Amino acid sequence: KPKKINISEGVVKNIKNPLFLFGIPGLLMILTSFVLVYNVIGRYDSIDSVSMGTAFVTISATVLGILSLMAAIISYILGKQTEFILTNYSD
Repeated sequence: KPKKINISEGVVKNIKNPLFLFGIPGLLMILTSFVLVYNVIGRYDSIDSVSMGTAFVTISATVLGILSLMAAIISYILGKQTEFILTNYSD
């Protein structure tokens, strides 16, 4: 019998991957913070003043992006370790 392939299972499996859930938004936040840093520096050069709102958003996006990437990497590694332990040491 040929085995039926369910495409939705593969999509759901990839969505549950922490690198997709946390890694991609983290990278987007960090890239957005680079654009905002460029904006803050450009405004400082032109008016000799820093917009505190933009600077705060820039710092927040950078910190959240880094924390999101760290959470993605740690969750991915812990998931792989758990799979390894369950497959090798189960009765």
